[in-house]
Amino acid sequence: MPHLFFNNVKEEIVSKLAQELTLKLSQVSQIESDWFEYYVQTNKCYTQDAYQKNNAYIEVKWFKRTSDIKENIARHLNDYLHQHNYSNVVIYFNELDKDNYYENMEQF
Repeated sequence: MPHLFFNNVKEEIVSKLAQELTLKLSQVSQIESDWFEYYVQTNKCYTQDAYQKNNAYIEVKWFKRTSDIKENIARHLNDYLHQHNYSNVVIYFNELDKDNYYENMEQF
């Protein structure tokens, strides 16, 4: 935790991002780097016009953080994906409830 779900982003881009950005994201968020998990979801983005290969949607599931931390995380993710030709990047932070979060049957 945090869990980052990437939609309409190529697997090789997510793999590189995980290698290149995790330490920075860890510093900004004050979360240990080995807690970051990246998921590639195999789906595509379509609008009325056509397939939108340059649209990226990222959902970050984590415990509540400050607005400053969220903004910094969003900036790093956005900048990275823009550098890799994703022109429209949406990032959504989904705050998990600790009372409902279990890992290996241990409640957080």
